Amino acid sequence: MFYFLPSWKQASQTTWDATPQPWYSAAHKIEFDDTVSQLRMLHEAQQQPKIVLTAYSPFLRTFLQQQKLLGVAYYSVFDDLQKTTTMPMRSLDFLDLNWPADIEFNYTPFLVIASLHDRLWARIEFGEGGRLLKIERPVNDQQTKTYFFDDRGFLSSIKFWDQARQRGSHKFLSSTGEVCLQLALPANTVRVKGALGLKQTEYPDLDSLIQERVSNYLSKTLTQNNFLMVAASTENLALLAAANLPRQRLGFSIFSNRLSFDLQTCQQLAKGKVWLADTDQNYQLLVAKAQGLPNPPQIRLMTPFDSRLNLGHSQQLKELKILWLFDGLSLPEQKQVFSVLLAQVAKNPAIQLTLATYRQLDQTKLATELGPLITQANLNDQVIFDFQKSASDEENDLTVSANQRLINCLPIKKETDLIKELSATRLIIDLAAKPSLFLQIAGISAGIPQINRVVTSYVQPQQNGLVIRSLTELTAAIDYYLVGLKHWNQALVYATERIAEFSSQKLLSIWQSLESK
Repeated sequence: MFYFLPSWKQASQTTWDATPQPWYSAAHKIEFDDTVSQLRMLHEAQQQPKIVLTAYSPFLRTFLQQQKLLGVAYYSVFDDLQKTTTMPMRSLDFLDLNWPADIEFNYTPFLVIASLHDRLWARIEFGEGGRLLKIERPVNDQQTKTYFFDDRGFLSSIKFWDQARQRGSHKFLSSTGEVCLQLALPANTVRVKGALGLKQTEYPDLDSLIQERVSNYLSKTLTQNNFLMVAASTENLALLAAANLPRQRLGFSIFSNRLSFDLQTCQQLAKGKVWLADTDQNYQLLVAKAQGLPNPPQIRLMTPFDSRLNLGHSQQLKELKILWLFDGLSLPEQKQVFSVLLAQVAKNPAIQLTLATYRQLDQTKLATELGPLITQANLNDQVIFDFQKSASDEENDLTVSANQRLINCLPIKKETDLIKELSATRLIIDLAAKPSLFLQIAGISAGIPQINRVVTSYVQPQQNGLVIRSLTELTAAIDYYLVGLKHWNQALVYATERIAEFSSQKLLSIWQSLESK
């Protein structure tokens, strides 16, 4: 059986806190994660994987449902400590809570404001799916309390701060409302309430307490029939530093830029017999780092994403849609690429552009930095950014022509955003030094040729894409696929052949070999 220790902490959170943001928040969301994809693949193959969760995650069920992992088993340290492991899902309406008799609720498009005698009494926030997330209440002019709710329908914890945020506490509750743990803020010292089976009644921080609990759980769990795959991160390596786990039952998944590889990190990674690398760059880096280790691990290049035959229908459309992922380029490079794309638009009226990014889309910055290039190319009467058309003419001093083509701007927040866009895309351009792994696999699944600047294991030159040496070759590379269908069809045929190589069945056999060795 496979166990997984994920790294789902967002950058703004502490090591143990995975409390979600309100549904309307623009904060970064966890997407394109190796553990999510690995779990989904094994779960769909009925391999019954299990997640080991170390973070406080009151909206865990909602997250798993969003990632199509709701049926996956899990062990949660905080559920264990809060005695809520068997709690069923139930609906909780904030109106059912014990409010003052004269309270008034004001509904806004984002949250609910509770007022008492014309004064703010509480702010009621919701998570994705409309479930009650938290209630923030000013107790007086100097103190505030925040009540956090579990998505299973009960009060999970209460955080208290004074106005200057100099002193406070965070109390974690059982399903019956009893305090299990009390965290002193900002010192982060922990006091244990009641019999929780811990070695101490006080801890210097929550990380120490969690480390003890997880080590105890894993030492009992990792038998000869079980294997733990750890998402390699600074937090997880620190968590396992004191754990005495059998090397043959432990592996690490190295994903994206989540970890820096100094000597100490590599020594910690050496506790696992297998290292999984997601890209050629990471694979080559790990091979070099492992050479100095006394007991080198097995290093495997294996994509965390499986490819599935999901061919697009762009060849049935008269429009030639180009998706350009502009992440990973300097501003001068972005301007150079955009100028080339505008020249293609001027030359071929069938071309439509989509500018995609994994980051939050800054419309003002995009219009300021790239917008003048449209004017320089004398294309003001032909193209316009989609967000400029949606704004009022009066506010932007624009007159939008019915003949203008839109340059679509796509902030990619989740997998479905990209998959939907690729269904009608004819060509993918990603010129970053480290091309998007997920985009490359999704492009293979959709049968779309790709233009890159570096060779990877997923895009082969003259097969399912082109690798250009400099941006001056971009025009010829675009023409290679958009002038006629010969080369585009060749890429489609090759992509369908590559799908079998990265299919769930193929990757599953690799996973099973890791478990059995």
